[in-house]
Amino acid sequence: MTPLMLLSVAERGEIDAEVVRVGGMGDPVPILLAIDGSAISGCASRVIAKQLGQKLFEPVRLFGEGRWSRTAEGRWALDTFRVDNFQELEKKEGLAEALAKLRAIPGLEWGDGIVDEFLKLRHGEER
Repeated sequence: MTPLMLLSVAERGEIDAEVVRVGGMGDPVPILLAIDGSAISGCASRVIAKQLGQKLFEPVRLFGEGRWSRTAEGRWALDTFRVDNFQELEKKEGLAEALAKLRAIPGLEWGDGIVDEFLKLRHGEER
């Protein structure tokens, strides 16, 4: 019987997360990220870690290299992520707030039924 081999790959990418902890000695600095309720460990240079510390508990888009492994169910899971750059993200807003911002753009002619139109696009004609 052959032993079970776990598949793991390193790949450049980007992830949206919330920074929940930054700290530790050395370089790179350990960081802890929250992604959809799951904790992911990561690291960043001291310069980036200092900047991320100012974004604690805020949404950010992180760029860098991640290590992904295949779960027993066949899905890919992010194990760790080395951040080399990031950008701030706006706090999440609901559909109503997003549509209000879009309606405020001069020159757009949207009627009162725009929410229904978006729902039809998303779910098809039959809802």
